[in-house]
Amino acid sequence: YFTRGLADLPMDATGRVNLPNALMESVGIEVNSEVVLACQFDKIEVWSKAVYEAQFDKEPADFSQMAEELLGNKNRRPDGA
Repeated sequence: YFTRGLADLPMDATGRVNLPNALMESVGIEVNSEVVLACQFDKIEVWSKAVYEAQFDKEPADFSQMAEELLGNKNRRPDGA
């Protein structure tokens, strides 16, 4: 599931990578549209610019609330104490 659409693409002699149209279309990126390249450790993710901005440019209204939701319960016992 997480690696759906994954492809190993070689660079050409000038250091460019050709993204096949079929690969772009399979992940919902229209041919000739703007994309964002996002580094992920030793991988590069290719995102539709519109999807990337909608997904990652939203700033949480309350960082402390978000941290509490994500991390707040990690030291609590199963009985809630």
